[in-house]
Amino acid sequence: MSGFLNETNQEQTKNLFLAVVLVMGITLVFQAFMTPRGTPPPEAASAATASEGSEAAAAPEAAAAAAPAQAANVAVLPPQTLRSGNHRVEVTNAGARVVAVHVDDPERYRPHADIRGVFPVEDETHLPVALTIGGLPDLREDSPYAWLESESRAAPGGDYSSLAYRWTAPDGQVAVTRRFEVDEAAPFSIREVVEVQNLGATERRFEGVETHIYGLFNRKSGGMFSRAGSVLEGICVGTFGTERKVGRNIDEVEAFGSADEPVDFFGVDERYFLLSVAPVDETVVRRCSYGPVEDEHIRVTGATDDFSVAPGQTARFTFAIFSGPKDKDYLDAAAGGLRRTLDFGWFSFIAVPLRSVLLFIQGYVVNWGIAIILLTFVVKLLLFPVTQRSYESMEKMKLVQPQLSELQKRYENDKGKLAEEQMALFKREGVSPLGGCLPMLAQTPIYIALYRTVWGSTELYNAPLAGWIRDLSQPDPYFVLPILLGVLMFAQNKIIPPAQSGGGEMQQQMAQVQKFMPLLFTMMMLFLPSGLVLYIFVNMLLSIGQMLHIRKKFEGKRASSAA
Repeated sequence: MSGFLNETNQEQTKNLFLAVVLVMGITLVFQAFMTPRGTPPPEAASAATASEGSEAAAAPEAAAAAAPAQAANVAVLPPQTLRSGNHRVEVTNAGARVVAVHVDDPERYRPHADIRGVFPVEDETHLPVALTIGGLPDLREDSPYAWLESESRAAPGGDYSSLAYRWTAPDGQVAVTRRFEVDEAAPFSIREVVEVQNLGATERRFEGVETHIYGLFNRKSGGMFSRAGSVLEGICVGTFGTERKVGRNIDEVEAFGSADEPVDFFGVDERYFLLSVAPVDETVVRRCSYGPVEDEHIRVTGATDDFSVAPGQTARFTFAIFSGPKDKDYLDAAAGGLRRTLDFGWFSFIAVPLRSVLLFIQGYVVNWGIAIILLTFVVKLLLFPVTQRSYESMEKMKLVQPQLSELQKRYENDKGKLAEEQMALFKREGVSPLGGCLPMLAQTPIYIALYRTVWGSTELYNAPLAGWIRDLSQPDPYFVLPILLGVLMFAQNKIIPPAQSGGGEMQQQMAQVQKFMPLLFTMMMLFLPSGLVLYIFVNMLLSIGQMLHIRKKFEGKRASSAA
């Protein structure tokens, strides 16, 4: 996976050279003699974790006296790692943010290098799951937290199954603790508890807990005649509906949600992977927004209502963080109703049943490529009545070619009368000049729906067919299928050519366009998912067989008509 990279341009001139060297020298001296070194000792005492909804009982004065070390004295440590059975999440104490996400199991869901910006890697500025609280200006997204090692739990085999971090305000009046724990019941999920403790002597009011998710997008990704890039979206989902927007199209902040329309979850969404945050238990997120940041980053923010904390008391908020593949089973197990991130576009009413049939077939044949081939047969059977009538109309059109030619000669100087007589002939013979277009028109929504199914079905991610096709969600690496498809389409035009005369000006134009369709179609298929190209290829084979059968059926009638 390509990471979040800071791209800097250094422009140096002779006039500024000495000044830059001087500044660097001062910085190095400051770091060498003024910056704290090493790992600070663990805290001598940590507050016991209270049950959900309970309040701290200590007096304000005692709480202030027992306040943890100031954030200014906390050094940034190497990241600690939360390990589940499916993934690893690296967390830094600089803001208690996520540094990186690694998918371990299933292995085929390990992201490709072209999956850009869903999970952070080596990004120092825009790290997701960042926290700010309105009314705490000293708490920045990157404020150092003290790592509560004594309150963190080791995982079997190394790393941790839970981590705890605490930030204390410079005046010692407020402490914010973030606790992360692996959710064993939901793959790729982590539970987070945020505790805001009032260590002062007076009530404190805050303007909501804000969680920020960042994503990195590419403004130049994909096209009709090039490999499709990773498309990153900001997404906010709640009772107001599903609001999503492609990162490169977000030019200003857009906000959703209200007191009457709370937020179910929010995050950054890619066609195969998702990083999201959902409020759970008694926590409610009222506001969600996404907007541009800088360096092709977007930020998606979810915020709770304003809240107050009495002296010596603690307010708690619980969230579920999902960072993994958009596999249906994983999404269903996670909190927030994450299946709504599966987007199949305008033709979802076709794509959803197609996907269900595909998953059903794959459950028996195992190989996703074979499942797509069998799905092609199913779709062909469903469309058989439409295609049969259309192909028969094409053959009937050829039977009336001599009569059309005669009409053109008879009314060559009277276009209106020619059109009238042609329509009367078509009606009498039961043919349609556009009958040959109906099969393609009927299947176009299915092509689009299947395209969205293949495009957005994580189950096809890294799913092989055979031979050189190792990933049905990616283009054919050697363009074999698209080229074979173009050859097959060219052969189809030769075997069953369109009518060349007697069909009117529109028919003649369609015949001319059809000559160039194999080349255009091949170019369009070069960079589409090989699973979709496989479907079209098999479908065209079946269509040619059906047309040849109908053609043989009409050969006798054609001979009688010619006589």
